[in-house]
Amino acid sequence: MLWSFPPHVSRLLGRLDERLAIYHCVDEYAAFSGVPRDVLIRLEADMVRRADVVLTSSEQLCTERRPLNARTHFVPHGVDVEHFARALDPSTRVPDELRGLPRPVIGFFGQLADWVDLPLVRALADARPAWSFVLVGRSTTDVDVLRGPRNVHLVGLRPYASLPAYCRGFDVGIIPFRTNALTQRANPLKLREYLAAGLPVVSTPLPEVARYDGLVHLAEGRDAYLAHIEAALRETSVEAARRRVDAMRGESWEARVGQIEAIVAPHLERRLAGAVPAAV
Repeated sequence: MLWSFPPHVSRLLGRLDERLAIYHCVDEYAAFSGVPRDVLIRLEADMVRRADVVLTSSEQLCTERRPLNARTHFVPHGVDVEHFARALDPSTRVPDELRGLPRPVIGFFGQLADWVDLPLVRALADARPAWSFVLVGRSTTDVDVLRGPRNVHLVGLRPYASLPAYCRGFDVGIIPFRTNALTQRANPLKLREYLAAGLPVVSTPLPEVARYDGLVHLAEGRDAYLAHIEAALRETSVEAARRRVDAMRGESWEARVGQIEAIVAPHLERRLAGAVPAAV
């Protein structure tokens, strides 16, 4: 079986003696900065057409690729619920770099890339100097806009294993993404991870986040973000946190693997029964 996440490897199809070729699309790759957009669009279209099965992580990615291949399916990301639910365990120690910060702590983890609205984060920090803003993750874009305020803390990359501890130190998790062709098709992993940690969430209203209306506050711009963060800070009871965790139990990675197996297995069984190589 050939299972590819990169969109530009269609030249390998049929060369590896595979019985099934799967293209798993988790981003609008041509919308990333600094990539050869037209080339990627052409190569991905070829990959989509020739794959036996196409899986996508957002509904829009699915809708846009299905005309090229009817065997295209939407399977959202999952979450390691038990891992992130450790944030609610009193024995989980908040990292030292968070323990002395003024509360509330407004937290973010993930790559600090050009799709994150860093000027918005700066505006929030300037508007609420008594709050602490903690951003966990490596920077792949200029973050100088965040280096002035004393209440913004860039802690850098931290191990995945430590993220529940950081979540325990957060009061609210934010997803301050810009709205563009990339993020409109994104399905942020951190959304389910925040929720599985019991955190209230405030996010830019991206289509895949909006599916969780009722669990997530949607906001655009500084004033709306501030208002929704303040509302989220009133939703930090243990009971509310448990409801968020429980809502994620049906969205585990195990559940997602089950969905994928149900899609892929019939195709693979037919291939094996007929001993027919994948399409070339």
